[in-house]
Amino acid sequence: MSARHVDRTRVRAVCRAAEKSQSDVAVGVGVSGSTVAGWELGSSEPDQERLPALARVLGQRLDELFPRRGLPDLRDLRCDVGLYRYETKAITDTKSDGSVAGAEQGIRPLNEKYVAPLARAYRVTEDELRKAQLPHSAGADLRVRRTGPRRACPSRSLPALWLARSTWFWSTLTQDGQRQVIKSLRRR
Repeated sequence: MSARHVDRTRVRAVCRAAEKSQSDVAVGVGVSGSTVAGWELGSSEPDQERLPALARVLGQRLDELFPRRGLPDLRDLRCDVGLYRYETKAITDTKSDGSVAGAEQGIRPLNEKYVAPLARAYRVTEDELRKAQLPHSAGADLRVRRTGPRRACPSRSLPALWLARSTWFWSTLTQDGQRQVIKSLRRR
């Protein structure tokens, strides 16, 4: 779920008030006119990375047009400057966006050497960037918090997280419940 609220009726009203056609907005944001029509009709929502450009085209502040729900997480900070995740590999001077992807998904914290360049690119302080990694952030991946303490899953990789969760689930079942699960799996 997005940390920013997109209200299609508000977007449509602001477009009309600014006397901007769908094609004007589309050109300014870098999408097709039918995409903007979909946003206004509610059949689709703009990518979070497009919201800053949309607010700029409509002459509105990002926070006023698309208010934030809760505290920002790393993904929100990146999207607030209009960057797609693949663009972060140039900022971190790496071959892939894996380090940022892992941090955004709550799998592992950002490497400290990436904090300063990302903070500059995201137009926030280094402390704000570090705080956005904390579990209380709006879009933090809940898988890490649900699996219990870190020692239960030292590698924190996706398979290890899955194993920790499924092991916990299995241990909560009674023997009868375990038999029912096995039966249902055999039927497939």
